Amino acid sequence: MQTWSKRLIGLAALFGVTVTAVAAYGWKMEGKINAKIHEHAFYKATMEQPGSGCVLNFKLTFYAPSTGYQAPEKGRNYYRFKARVELSEGKTVFSPQFANDAPGNRAFRWSTDTTGEGCWAQKPHKLYNVDVEGCRNRNCRVRPFE
Repeated sequence: MQTWSKRLIGLAALFGVTVTAVAAYGWKMEGKINAKIHEHAFYKATMEQPGSGCVLNFKLTFYAPSTGYQAPEKGRNYYRFKARVELSEGKTVFSPQFANDAPGNRAFRWSTDTTGEGCWAQKPHKLYNVDVEGCRNRNCRVRPFE
């Protein structure tokens, strides 16, 4: 079994970042990112705090190329990823590991509860950086972030 992994960084806070207010004092931010791994292009990150509680919702949008899903060995048509999102005030959020087994425009969503860290999600944060790690194969292991 051969594991493929590459670490790429997508700087997001510099270009195309939009912050909008949401009803009940919530907030939402979208940013263009540029991270590519195994030819999968991660191009947008979205954060949203819906206005009540301490939960912060994330969405990573990416394009999975059809050429990556045509291997005769079916296990090779499967990718695993995880993301690290760096925010203002030194905050960092990690996604759980997620898989993709089909080409096209895709999105992965997850939530983080900041209650145990002082409920910092209630205050808007800037998106500074998105790192993506990945590997190809059903049995691969995504490397930890350095």
